[in-house]
Amino acid sequence: MRPDDDLLCCYFDRITHSLTHGASHIGLNAATTVPPADESLTLRCYGVVVRVIDAAGLWLCLRLRQTLPPELAPSETSPHVALDYVVTLVVAPESQGRFEYVVTRNALAVFATAIPDDVYWWIRRDIEHSVATHCDQMVFVHAGVVGWHGIAILVPGRNAVGKSKVVSALVQRGATYYSDTFAVLDDAGNVHPYRTMLEEDPYQPQNLRAVGRGSAPEAIPVGLVVTGAFAQWSTWRPTIVRGATVALPLIDNTVDRR
Repeated sequence: MRPDDDLLCCYFDRITHSLTHGASHIGLNAATTVPPADESLTLRCYGVVVRVIDAAGLWLCLRLRQTLPPELAPSETSPHVALDYVVTLVVAPESQGRFEYVVTRNALAVFATAIPDDVYWWIRRDIEHSVATHCDQMVFVHAGVVGWHGIAILVPGRNAVGKSKVVSALVQRGATYYSDTFAVLDDAGNVHPYRTMLEEDPYQPQNLRAVGRGSAPEAIPVGLVVTGAFAQWSTWRPTIVRGATVALPLIDNTVDRR
């Protein structure tokens, strides 16, 4: 048994009990002039501290601050940084003087490209997903989430199962947006927001956070879990399942911690 199995069983036992429930330069304003030589940003999300140092002058910190989930809130510099990103511009090896951007995470080179915008997209997605693998306060489950009359509706799944379309349609019909990427569960089985920008089209992401104005939504209990792949023009014929079986799709889509 893995070290976290007891904790996961506790989370999902409580959920089971309650159920018996654009452009490529998005985030960069046009009114920019000369980028800073060194730009840094420190964020904290559910106890995970992330730091980004842009030594390549790509306006990364400004763009990330505008587009990462608002749950990644600005933080004072902390000695307990879990994810430490540094971006530099170097001469590529054996390239006859060609420059490339290199990203290190915790002092290990993890990405290199000659295209500036690829750096932004890679870091943004890596931060959004790496927070989930480094968090020890919450359990992250691959799922889309909306709130409806005080309960959370979860659509578990990793990629290409249609959860983005379901989440977008429900929000446009009045549901509260919680996440397109992860259901964030506390030890009581309540769901917290992780409001990534919806990306049905990666070049024109929807900011569903702008649909519901005001403060962040509060943690709410799970009320409904919807599983199954999206199929356009199909007929809605759900099979209703109750009890412990409901937690199985959540367990299958739980993010492994590092």
